[in-house]
Amino acid sequence: MEDCRKCRLQNGFLKHVITLASGTACSQILSILFLPILSRIYNQDAFGILASFTAIVSLISSVSTLKYDTALVFPKNDKVAYVLLKLANITTIGVLLISFIVISIFKNSLDINVPGIEYLILLGVLLSVNYNNSTLWNIRFKDFKNSTISRIIQVISVFLFQVILYSFLGVYGLVIGNLCGVLLSGAYLIKKRKFDFYLYKQISLADMKKIALKYKDFPLFMAPSELILSFASNLPTIMFLKYASLADIGIYGMATRILMQPISLISSSVKNVTMSYMSDRKNTNSSILFWYFKIVLCLLGISIFGCIFIFFLGDFIIDFFLGNNWLETYTYMIYLMPLFISMMISSPASVAVRVFDMQRLTLVFSIFSLIVKWLVLIYTFSINLDIKDVIFYYAIVSLILVILNHLLVVIKIIGYEKNII
Repeated sequence: MEDCRKCRLQNGFLKHVITLASGTACSQILSILFLPILSRIYNQDAFGILASFTAIVSLISSVSTLKYDTALVFPKNDKVAYVLLKLANITTIGVLLISFIVISIFKNSLDINVPGIEYLILLGVLLSVNYNNSTLWNIRFKDFKNSTISRIIQVISVFLFQVILYSFLGVYGLVIGNLCGVLLSGAYLIKKRKFDFYLYKQISLADMKKIALKYKDFPLFMAPSELILSFASNLPTIMFLKYASLADIGIYGMATRILMQPISLISSSVKNVTMSYMSDRKNTNSSILFWYFKIVLCLLGISIFGCIFIFFLGDFIIDFFLGNNWLETYTYMIYLMPLFISMMISSPASVAVRVFDMQRLTLVFSIFSLIVKWLVLIYTFSINLDIKDVIFYYAIVSLILVILNHLLVVIKIIGYEKNII
């Protein structure tokens, strides 16, 4: 009987991974097919503006909900999930107001040169939060199909808006087109998600206080650590605004964008399903360690194969798809390979941190990671290394830190396994 239950769990896990991965594959294939068109319409400066804008939006979005949204999957009681969602929405409004004030004061130092940048950044954060909340809500109810469809909608709509808006907005069309596409895909998720608006409206202040207290570790420890991790991941782009040209940022952004395609396809899909199934395993006191190792090793093997593929065929692919003007992107991709591996294998650890309530440890580790990455970038820039050497050292350090994070998670899982035996 127990074997049958485990078999159903494994089959369900694989089915949902395939559902997400196949849909994400379609969206990534479309994104790759669209990229040669965009690279011939927009120049490196335009992609530099998009990369800088995306980095700032990602940074604010990482903390806007105080991470109450990440807990949506875990409660057994649906009402608790509705309370968490309402808390996430309210805190987002507060963070947006604070962000607007800060950006208005320091916008001249951003050096992005986009009219009304403070309003566009806040809109980007709002749309990003809505999309993420809706995706997590679907994960709670194991509605992976609509999440998959929304990704395809987003890729197609972003591309169409970016092509059309070039004639009207020039280099700013990439940013505005991105916002329009995220808006459309987010609206689709809102329409399709299973949601009881009456129950949501009935959530009282007392309910929110009670649940906020129960999940206090998320805003106290998870939110700061996520902010720090987001800042660390976007640190090169943010620092390039001071030390590099928009064209350099555009090439770096293009390289990371291409590398993110397989990461989004495989690692992100595994992460979403792993979050649901790891939570189920913990709630039923099932073994996790061997299952965890299999996922990490599988992702590692895929990432190594991807690096080999990029090394031998990357230059041809860049020349054929993006054009001769973007050939330097291949060199950047080679230097970013360690970062590619680290991002590919990091998702199981990020899920385990939430499932096993490792928020305090994560906060300390994220502060440590940020300091290390910042020191590496400051030092490499100070000795006037070429920008490609800078990102290589940054990539190596990122991989080492991800491995250390896995070790901490494994120690936690081992402790959990001892308690269930």
